[in-house]
Order: sequence, then structure tokens, then C-alpha cells
Amino acid sequence: MEEEKPRGVFAAFDLQNPKLFLPTFVAIMLVLFFVGMAVFNRPYMASIYWSIYLLTLSIVFTLATYSNPEIRATRMYVGAILLFYLVLVAAGAMPGFYLSKFLATTVQSAENQILQVRESYRTIFGLGNAIFMNNVKIDAVSFLPLIGPFVLGFSIINTAAIVWGISFSEMSVTPFWFFGPMAVILAPDTFTEFSSYILSLIGGAYLFKGITSPQRDMHKVIVGLEFFAASLALLYASALLEAFLIIAFNL
Repeated sequence: MEEEKPRGVFAAFDLQNPKLFLPTFVAIMLVLFFVGMAVFNRPYMASIYWSIYLLTLSIVFTLATYSNPEIRATRMYVGAILLFYLVLVAAGAMPGFYLSKFLATTVQSAENQILQVRESYRTIFGLGNAIFMNNVKIDAVSFLPLIGPFVLGFSIINTAAIVWGISFSEMSVTPFWFFGPMAVILAPDTFTEFSSYILSLIGGAYLFKGITSPQRDMHKVIVGLEFFAASLALLYASALLEAFLIIAFNL
């Protein structure tokens, strides 16, 4: 008997149904952003807005990951990769502007950390290993049921906002300030890194279904572990690719 699919309003919160979920996500994001803009003149509310923005969108992403009782890996991958690029292109731009104006020290600290890592390693394998060891934490947590989507969503949105925040902070310095986000969006290692996280996310969904089924479906558990192993392999390859691009093109 085929499992029941999410109906009604729940269909709009299904990662495997991006035609409905992506507009829903954008609508929630816009509401949060304009509410945040309205409270900028209230110091306390302005100080906690960024956390509310991140937490709310991360919760929405978590619900969307598990709203469909079925797991169709291809659909989940397509929905997640489209969402992550939407976050990088648009969802990160609005809070990025906020960060550049109201949390400039956060942006500067993130930029300094990036430069420090890049200057500390001069070989592809050295830099690649450093990048991998940093990213594997996100990949591993993404595999954890329920916790994984929340942490992954939080990390992707935060990273996108910082990328845009760094660029917005350079608007008055260079007319090419927008090249930073465009380079990240178009970089091949962005696609491979996003893909590795999504493979881990899908693996975690299979693990969740396996351990919560009435008879403990070990097949789903094994499939989940296979997705996680594939995600680690792809993540390491992605780290080497990123290291190569940074060193070869002096990025």
C-alpha cells in the first residue's frame, strides 16, 4: 500500500515538492526581513533579529525535510540544491545587507578567518585537508536525524549572509563588490560542496525512517550509511577542488 503523501497546506512545506516549497520559503523569508527592518530602531529587537531569522528558516527547512512520509532521493536532492542556491542568491542577500550595516564586526571577523586559513596553507593537499576538516563537521551533523536539517539550514543561510555581507561592506570601496557572491555562486566547488551536504541529509532521512519504523527497517539504515559515505568522499574531492582553485587563481 502506497504511503500517504502530504496534503493541503503540508504540501507547501515539502522539500520534495520545490514548486510549492520554494515560493513558501521566499514568502516566509520576506516577512521576516521586513519585520526585521521595522525593528531596527529598537536596539534590543534589532540585536536578536538575526538569530530569529536564522532559527525560523532553519526550522522551516527541518519541517520540509520530513513532511513527506516517502523518501525519493532524487526529488529531495533537486529540492535541496535549488533551495541552497536560492539562499545563496537571494535569501542571503537581504540579511547580508543587514549584517554589513549593523553587525560589521561579525562580517570583518568572518573575512579575517577566511584569509587566515588561505594564508596558512600553500599546497593543494594542505589547504584541501584544512577545508575538509572544517566542512566535515557540518557534513557529519547533517547526517543526524532531525538535528541535521536544522544545523545544515542554519549553516547555509549564515554562510550566504556572510558572503553577501562582505560584499556589501565593500560597496563604497570598489564598483566590483558584487563579484564576490557571483564567484561563489558560479564556482564548481560550491555545487559539489552543496551536493555532499545534501547526500548526507538524504542519508540521515533514510536513517530516521529506518530506526523509527515499527520493525526497524535495516535496509533503510544501510542505504542511509551508504549516502553518508558517498557524501564524505564527495566532500573531500570538493575540498581539493576548492583548494586548487584558490591556489591556481590566487583567490
